[in-house]
Amino acid sequence: MTMPNGNGNNRNGSGHYLPPNLGPRHKRRKIPPWLLRSRFNHPSKQKLVVKLLPLYFLIALIITSVVVLSGAIATPFMLTAGAYQYYYSRVELGKEYELSFETTRIYDRNGKLLYEKQPDEGVREYVQIKDIPKFLIDATLSAEDPTFFDNQGIEPNAFMRALYINLSGNGSSGASTITQQVARLLFMSPEERNSKDVVNRKINEVFLAIKLTEKYTKQEILEKYLNTIYYGNMAYGIQAASKGYFGKDAKDLNLAEASMLGGLPQLPSDYDPTVDEEHYQLAKRRQKRVLELMIQNEKITPSEADQAYAYDIKSHLNDQRRKNITMSAPHFVNYILLQLDGTLSAKQLTDAGLNEDWARGGFDIYTTLDLNMVNKAQEIVTKSLDDLKKRKATNAALVALRPSTGEILAMVGSVDFNNKKIGGQFNSAIAQRQPGSALKPITYATAMEKGWSAATVIADVKTSFPSGGRLPYVPQNFDNREHGLVTVRQALGSSLNIPAVKALQYDGVQTMMDKAKEMGINFQDTADRYGLTLTLGGGEVRLLDLTNAYAVFDNLGRKVEPISFLRIERHGQTIYQFDRTKLSPKQVLSPETAYIITNILSDNKARLLAFAPDNPLVLDRPAAAKTGTSNDFKDSWTVGYTPDLVAGVWVGNNDNSAMDGVAGSIGGGLVWHDFMTQVYKDSVLQKIIQVDGKPLQLDFERPATVVEVLICADSAMLPGPNCPATRKELFAKNKVPTQRDNWHILVRVGKDTSGPCVAGADYPDEAAENKVYFVYPQELGGYQQQGDPPPTQPCQPYVPPTPTPAPTVDPGIAWPGVTVLVSTTIPPSLAPPTEGDKATPAPTATVSKPNPTSGGLTIRTIPPQPQATVKP
Repeated sequence: MTMPNGNGNNRNGSGHYLPPNLGPRHKRRKIPPWLLRSRFNHPSKQKLVVKLLPLYFLIALIITSVVVLSGAIATPFMLTAGAYQYYYSRVELGKEYELSFETTRIYDRNGKLLYEKQPDEGVREYVQIKDIPKFLIDATLSAEDPTFFDNQGIEPNAFMRALYINLSGNGSSGASTITQQVARLLFMSPEERNSKDVVNRKINEVFLAIKLTEKYTKQEILEKYLNTIYYGNMAYGIQAASKGYFGKDAKDLNLAEASMLGGLPQLPSDYDPTVDEEHYQLAKRRQKRVLELMIQNEKITPSEADQAYAYDIKSHLNDQRRKNITMSAPHFVNYILLQLDGTLSAKQLTDAGLNEDWARGGFDIYTTLDLNMVNKAQEIVTKSLDDLKKRKATNAALVALRPSTGEILAMVGSVDFNNKKIGGQFNSAIAQRQPGSALKPITYATAMEKGWSAATVIADVKTSFPSGGRLPYVPQNFDNREHGLVTVRQALGSSLNIPAVKALQYDGVQTMMDKAKEMGINFQDTADRYGLTLTLGGGEVRLLDLTNAYAVFDNLGRKVEPISFLRIERHGQTIYQFDRTKLSPKQVLSPETAYIITNILSDNKARLLAFAPDNPLVLDRPAAAKTGTSNDFKDSWTVGYTPDLVAGVWVGNNDNSAMDGVAGSIGGGLVWHDFMTQVYKDSVLQKIIQVDGKPLQLDFERPATVVEVLICADSAMLPGPNCPATRKELFAKNKVPTQRDNWHILVRVGKDTSGPCVAGADYPDEAAENKVYFVYPQELGGYQQQGDPPPTQPCQPYVPPTPTPAPTVDPGIAWPGVTVLVSTTIPPSLAPPTEGDKATPAPTATVSKPNPTSGGLTIRTIPPQPQATVKP
């Protein structure tokens, strides 16, 4: 198969490509939402409308002025023309700001170089318009500005279309033409380009575009654009993109490659096909849309589009930019770069008011990361996964933070960054995955904020919950057993599923989601969509977010944002400095709830319904931890913390395939245990987690408002007179129980009756006994059916027993099978008076051996013996 530009390539796939909804006139399709908005940042539609409404009406006025001056409308609109003239004269087409990229260096917290983003990564390789294939120009114009050769630098139809889309709430769309983009990128100063004054910036952009059209030819403007625009993955300009993605000059691109590159500038980070399979599929969808637009604009035929779309472009991706680039802690470095290019939120920087042109470089960025800790984490992750390969586990991620400040100390995004087979470059530390039971601490914390305590009793018995569907939701515990009455401490410590669902039902799903959001977790769907399965891992979260949420427990309920920047310099001048003393943590949980959750998660006895005593969550120091396992063993989690360090681990496969029985304790738990142990064994790593050189904390700080109270073990109330056993439990001082135990009642029951009954007053003490019964509360559901309820029926009137006659011995009676012979005499002290040396004999009853014929015993009197004997 020969591509239209003459390059020979093998076809991959089959089926004629014909975009839908194309009639004889090739009508433009409605713009699909996935082409209009980023997957990562979706601004509020209401905020978008409020922000853009005055701007759109002002620019609409300017566009009208352009039409006026073109002679299409006469004198009634001269006032509008006057406004146009005012803004036109105010804007000057000054010098062209060349792309003068400088090296940006990224360091760890100790000044060790992690990465140099150098200007020779394909960003300044200029190419003339004559060396750019027509396919690429057609693809670019079809995707970005179809009326480029006809408009005056601005495009009223595109503007009005963007106005409609943004105000209708059906997505978001920009209205910048190619000329406007050139004006913004090359003829605005960095300060003006990044100004927060959106209205004036947009007005200046419009008039700069008009003046550019007057000064330069369309070919010159297009050449500037194609050498300036960002194509993702550090490639600025089409030549850099062509070499970076396909390892060839731009002039050698075929239609398939050109149509893919032509669609990248809209969302370059989202559509980068070299990141992973998900990004590649997004790039293919975007390519399909570009080919469709090229057909609509009559640049290619459906047959040519079919060939281009079927072309095996994946096998020709050749990421030259990453070759010969040294990068330490690569997942964290990319996490930093994604914040700088706007793909990921850089809240730390925006909160500090930084508004830099990061793409132009020249920065020295000192991060919170410690390379020593990262290397240790990578070593442990790699070794652990070698052991788990036989159980079909291929990948893992680890995040470690300083809980008091949110500083990211370590981030490992995969077992091997360079292993394409497992998708090693994909950062699983910031990927959305199902957390299994690792969300349960948040569920119980929400319940405690509403009134529960660590002593609250829950019935761990089979329960049907309404699901909104045809069948009810009937959760099961991990061990497929029911454990009867359990406390919140036991239920959370042993990760029991049925009590957790009951806790979420008590919370309300939306209430729990709101609390999780306050703690830093943003779910991707609604409460109705998740339902009660949410607490068992029904909603996806990021490892980084979940780990930072656990830091809230460590911080006695205070939430801090994850921090990744310590200091930023440019040309030797510090433009940002992180100051931990100026942090303003938000109190999202009461200190009492946070501490009690920590106390439960560090209580190894509370785990014993489900874990062995020597489980991986136990360290040689106080540590709180929780595991999580998703359905079919696709995800294995453990998140835990000491007073000085919080770490989260995920183990699984990037393709979402199931592992072979790798539960949270086996996968994530072992990695977490080894990492935490090694950090505290290594004196160098210990210094990292110290704050300002202060000694490490030996135990979790207990608030003065948390008290230990003696309670009845079964009911969690204050002990009453009938409570059979007591224990101690922690409570918030203002939530200490005040009611005495009334679950245990004393009943006087009859003895030796046909069944349990209440003894009346006629029963003497020897015919009755006092017995304690456990009365099950109604709120425990069907559990009372499993117990022994107290009797309610009175006993029959008491009838004294008939006296039994005393037993007598019949000399002739025989006891079969017994053989005894006893001979006795009177002790000397009791002997009768003597006559000289002669003792007076006394008769003695003796039992001798049985008669062999009768088989019984014979009792007879024998003469007295001079001495007592016992015969065998």
